[in-house]
Amino acid sequence: MKKSIKRTIIAFMVIMALGIADVPIVSDAFNVTEDISATRRPVVTRTHWGNGNIKSQRRTTYHSNGKVKQVDLRQYNRNGRMFKRTITNRYTNGRVKQTDIRVIHANSQRVTKRTVVNRNTSGQITTRTVTDRNANNNRVTRILNQTRVRGQITTNATQRIRTYHSNGRIQRDIAYLHDGTRFTIRTDKNFNTSGVITHMWNRTSATVDLRTNYQNGVNHERLHFNKGATTWHRRDLWQNGAWVNQDTGGGNGNDNNKTYVVDTAYQITAETEAIRLINVERTKEGLNPLVLHVFSRNAARIRGQEMAISFSHTRPDGRHSRTALVDVGFSPLCDNGRILGPGGITGTTFSIEPFGSKTEMSPLMAGELAVNGWLFYSPPHRETLMMPQATHVGVGITPGGTYAFTGANLPTFPYHQSACTQ
Repeated sequence: MKKSIKRTIIAFMVIMALGIADVPIVSDAFNVTEDISATRRPVVTRTHWGNGNIKSQRRTTYHSNGKVKQVDLRQYNRNGRMFKRTITNRYTNGRVKQTDIRVIHANSQRVTKRTVVNRNTSGQITTRTVTDRNANNNRVTRILNQTRVRGQITTNATQRIRTYHSNGRIQRDIAYLHDGTRFTIRTDKNFNTSGVITHMWNRTSATVDLRTNYQNGVNHERLHFNKGATTWHRRDLWQNGAWVNQDTGGGNGNDNNKTYVVDTAYQITAETEAIRLINVERTKEGLNPLVLHVFSRNAARIRGQEMAISFSHTRPDGRHSRTALVDVGFSPLCDNGRILGPGGITGTTFSIEPFGSKTEMSPLMAGELAVNGWLFYSPPHRETLMMPQATHVGVGITPGGTYAFTGANLPTFPYHQSACTQ
């Protein structure tokens, strides 16, 4: 009888142990201490206001080595409404991995500000993100992203601030780079309430600042300023996405350089013929035909005109050729994380002279001459246009020269709708 009772008691104790194995230890003493080495179960501690409402709750979980894995601290006002939540994650060595601080609106209980700080295993801060939201409709109003160098805000640290219109569309996107003394603006993009870019400042050059004005999201005017100057020394003008005029009158409106008048119908005919001939050659090799990508075409027109200034894949202002796609409102690197072809989008160049007059060269001949130069006289350019994975192409035939961008699975919407980070 005694043995039977003993076995029953042991069995009951085993069942109880199994039943509570995953139940957190709960205590109303805020500074409670538990022997975690044996259980490693979550520990929840609470404090209360005098009226009985909860004041704070702290839930602690542990790594298998017994060190703290996460602390989730929630703080409440006297009415029992949460106003702040702090989540701290730690590495197995005990150092802080991430701190996530959320400020919560007492009435709507929506997060109005969220600050996330990430650290490496040495404890140095690597990134910091601050997101502000409207407490009423939960829309983002401002995002700040900051990267640090070896935990410090110093040379080559970056910062990006994006603000949003009340309808949720992006309003302004500013990118900064630290020069060792302070953060300086590198690019500053402004958008209308429809999310279409209106103008952009580019301050990546050490000597020149650029302001680009857009019409319906397409390049219209670019002004070149010497650093610190308030008057431009060069102005480029576009028509229907093609560069047509350069004014070097130093802001006085005098045209001291070439002015090209582009016959739009002529240009479209020449570009269409170029794409047709490219697809003829691709068909011979059993490849799919390429589809016109309007943003790539507009960017190719810009690069074609720049050929007259500098016959190179590097732009006259020193930037990479792919930045022309950003200038026309398109992100060339990715869409929702998809890389567009090997190495992103690639370009080809070939010069045409003369151009633009039907008496000098027919548009069909202009398109054919461009394609012949790419396909039959330049193996690297042929390889670009014959990429098996390519799906889209944009050809720009201009007075200054020609250019083409090719890519795979290119989205047709503008930059402001893309999830890609520049």
